[in-house]
Amino acid sequence: MDNVSNMKHHWQMVGKSVSNNTPMELWASACDYFKWCDDNPIVVKKLIQSGKSAGQYRHEEHIRPYSVKGLCLHCGVSEEYLISLRGMEQTNDYYTVANKVMYIIYTQAYEMAQLGIFNPIFTMKVLNMDNDETGDVAVTVNVVRSEMPKLLTSELEVINSIEAEIEKANSENEKSEETKI
Repeated sequence: MDNVSNMKHHWQMVGKSVSNNTPMELWASACDYFKWCDDNPIVVKKLIQSGKSAGQYRHEEHIRPYSVKGLCLHCGVSEEYLISLRGMEQTNDYYTVANKVMYIIYTQAYEMAQLGIFNPIFTMKVLNMDNDETGDVAVTVNVVRSEMPKLLTSELEVINSIEAEIEKANSENEKSEETKI
C-alpha cells in the first residue's frame, strides 16, 4: 500500500517552525494538526488467517485519533500552556481558541467511541469520564425488619413445613369444634 511508505509520524513533525503568536495562528496550527491526522491514518499490518490469502499480510487504515498531546507536539506548545489559555477570561481570543480545540478533540473521541471505532473504555478513561463528578455521595441504608417466614432451601423442608401447617390447621379445627359443643 503506497500510503504506508508516505505516512508521517508525530516525531517527524516535531521541530517544524510553528508560529503561535496570535490566537489566529494558534487556530491555524490546530487546524493543520487536525488535517494532518485526517490525512495520515494509522496503518496496521494484519495477518490474514483464513481463505486463499491465509498467511499473507494486508494493511488496514485506521482513523488517527486527535489528542491533546499530539496537538501540542504538532503546534510546538506544552500542554500546560494550552491549559493556561483555558484559564484566561472568557472574552480572551486565546481562551476561545483553546476551548474550541479541546472540544474538537473531545468530540471526535466521544463520537468514535460511541460508534465503536475507538475503544469505548479506553476513550472514557482518556476523556476522564470514569471519574464521578459529583464527588463523594453519602449513601444511607435502612434495614427493615419483617416477620416474613424463613425461606426454605430443600424439598424436605417444604414437605415438613406443609405437614406442620396441616397439623396446625387440624388441631385448630378440633379446638373450634370442642368449643362449639
